[in-house]
Amino acid sequence: MHRMLKGCFHGLLLTILFCLPAIGQQVIFKNYSFAQGLNTYNIFRTFQDSYGFIWVSTQDGVFRFNGKQFAVFKNNNAVGNSLEGISFFDMAPGKDTSIYIAGFKSGIEKMNILDLSVHKISSKLPDLWLKRIFIDSLGGTWVGGIDFLAYRNNDTSFRVIKNIEGFPGTLNIRFLKPLVGARIAVGIEGFGAAVFDIKTAKKLYNISAETFPCSGNKCEVRDIITDGDTVYAVTTEGVMKGLTAADQFQSIAFYPFPRYKNLIVNSAVLDKEKRFWIGTSTGLMRFDLLSNQVELYQVNRIKKRWLIDNHINHLMIDRQNNLWISTSKSLQMVSLDPSSFRYFSGDVEGSDPMDHVYSMVNSTDSGLYVTATDGLYRADLTTGSTKRIRGTETLGVVHHIENIDKDFWIVTSDEGMYGFIPSRNIISKEILLQRFPEWRSFAQNYFNNVFHAGSSSYWASEQNEGLIKWERDKKRITQFKKGTTNNGGLPENHIHNLKADKKGNLWLLMDNSVAMFDIETDRVRKIVTYQPSNKSGQGFNSRVFFDVFDDGKMLWFASFGGGLNGYNPSTEEWTFITEKDGLCNNSVYGILPEKDSIFWVSTNSGLSRVNYYTKNCTNYFFEDGLQDNSFDEKGSLILNGKLYFGGINGFTEIDTRKIESQATPFPVYIHQVDYYKGNQLIKRNNLQWKQVEFPSGTDIINVHLSALTFAKNQKIKFSYSIAGSQEGYVDVADDNIITLNNLAYGSYRVNIRYRQEDGSFGTKPLLFDFYIVPRWYQNWWFKALVFIFILGLFYAFYAYRI
Repeated sequence: MHRMLKGCFHGLLLTILFCLPAIGQQVIFKNYSFAQGLNTYNIFRTFQDSYGFIWVSTQDGVFRFNGKQFAVFKNNNAVGNSLEGISFFDMAPGKDTSIYIAGFKSGIEKMNILDLSVHKISSKLPDLWLKRIFIDSLGGTWVGGIDFLAYRNNDTSFRVIKNIEGFPGTLNIRFLKPLVGARIAVGIEGFGAAVFDIKTAKKLYNISAETFPCSGNKCEVRDIITDGDTVYAVTTEGVMKGLTAADQFQSIAFYPFPRYKNLIVNSAVLDKEKRFWIGTSTGLMRFDLLSNQVELYQVNRIKKRWLIDNHINHLMIDRQNNLWISTSKSLQMVSLDPSSFRYFSGDVEGSDPMDHVYSMVNSTDSGLYVTATDGLYRADLTTGSTKRIRGTETLGVVHHIENIDKDFWIVTSDEGMYGFIPSRNIISKEILLQRFPEWRSFAQNYFNNVFHAGSSSYWASEQNEGLIKWERDKKRITQFKKGTTNNGGLPENHIHNLKADKKGNLWLLMDNSVAMFDIETDRVRKIVTYQPSNKSGQGFNSRVFFDVFDDGKMLWFASFGGGLNGYNPSTEEWTFITEKDGLCNNSVYGILPEKDSIFWVSTNSGLSRVNYYTKNCTNYFFEDGLQDNSFDEKGSLILNGKLYFGGINGFTEIDTRKIESQATPFPVYIHQVDYYKGNQLIKRNNLQWKQVEFPSGTDIINVHLSALTFAKNQKIKFSYSIAGSQEGYVDVADDNIITLNNLAYGSYRVNIRYRQEDGSFGTKPLLFDFYIVPRWYQNWWFKALVFIFILGLFYAFYAYRI
């Protein structure tokens, strides 16, 4: 009986596992196109060289990507290293510092990845329509054309293969993939794969779908993936797992794609989690063998940062765990590392898009109520969907929603105060006044935040109505307003936010000041005012205050334009964290704590994770998975250990448990140096620089920098100093180019450092040494001759006098 129950339990568990939809991490597709210099379509292949650069072969040249910009190489290109061809279908790394490029009518070209010099490889091939190229572990070159396979060992002539035993058709080579044991798998359209010995170029055996349990008559091996000794043959209907032996492919198991058959598979890769990513002509598939779950990503015009082309030519995973997707329309990239961010903007199927989020409140049923400029929304934190509450689209801006009891909420909007009953989907001003008639005097007003103190609550007015105290049990409302007899000591009536410190004091955040309000006496006890004339660093940097955070010692105020202003109430000393310290923007809205010494702030341009002891700032932007770069003053919330920030186009959820504690290492290079001699621009390419000599008259030098981190490149910031002539470091512009001008002749050393994603500096800065040759009249020997000549004149004059 026990075994039967146990078996039933496992069967039920598997059924649930297979039937439930796969809810994985939010996948964000980053698109590269004309803005970054990839000014073409029909992307055929990508690969990463040994130095970390991404190379892209296209219909209109070969491109090298450094995380910031693409450099193009083609016939008569502007870089100065011209390829003979124009359209290039494939590339392959060589055993040295070279890459081999196969193209249409240009044959095979070899490029040195250090200095980008190009050499044509003489090849007597049947034609020059080359589709695939591969350099094996012994240095042999394999080439696949439209109707042939060719091989040569080192510098010998190519051996051309026109026919494969067992396949009567014309050879159309799909892929060239290495296998263990000095073997190569050659993919053939309409057949499968033929395995060759790379030493002898002798065909050993076939890997064909004929022996697989495929149900369709179009089942065909379309790509092969090796994982150590294990080989995965990806077919049109599933994945066959096996081993390659001396003379055959030994099948282990076949995993059919759930719900999908006869897919036109063009490329496949295996990630670190042992999940297959399969590029097809109808979209991108993610297939997990362990759970038997499959997810197909297809073009969806509504979704942002999504797949923009279903016809996928090639997939590649780089050494930083990014998936590169080459399609007929564009090049895209997906970071496969777990993200700390999840954005809500209304692009989930069946959702309503949000315009500008003002605030978020826990809706008590695994969701949030979200106030926005175009109504009130409910966000489902499980599915990611957002639905607007019916009837709220006519309220103008919804500023705040406050829970009164299980099924009653107060909504404040441009149109005034409303009662909201979720179970009956009713929102009405009359319902509010029937239940709480004391609100009648303020029924046409709106409030932006609420602070609860026992049975009382305090409401902040953004309409210069001051502070409202609602004693619900007594059905009484008291107004504290500057300029009236009951002013409570308020210095201003426009209140942006209400927050309590760790001692229980309530802080009122206003335009020109902040005030500590005593809820026991309902009086302001302390006022700290912005003084524009203050230049001593002992006061606020700017006016307009949105939030405050108490770290136990300092009160950190979020200011508009002044960054984070830290105030010690005991000593009245000040400290500041601004853009100069790495903060992403000085207009700060919300502050939420993560752990000791760490809090997050939302700004006008991104989110910053701040260590307020060391002042290190790690910045995050739209490219990292935020809903947008711009946030709002009331949009911050902590719920179930996660942080939420709202603003333009929705809100972002942050799972702080996934934040990496250390920066991921990446290489940095000086990849190009150019200079002007007169009006002529001269370029030099290298990755291993020694001292560079520039000719006399050189007065402008450009140093081009590369930080080869692709998912987080926007966080990397360079700065430089010139030894002996420049104190301190100068920030490099976002294009990562250092421009040195007005240089005299002589020797120079440029020290280049870079700030990493966590705000710290890299441990291996770059050094660039160069020498500018003096003009002929600036040489020592010319100066010596002039001195001797002048000395001779004086002597001649003296002799004449004598």
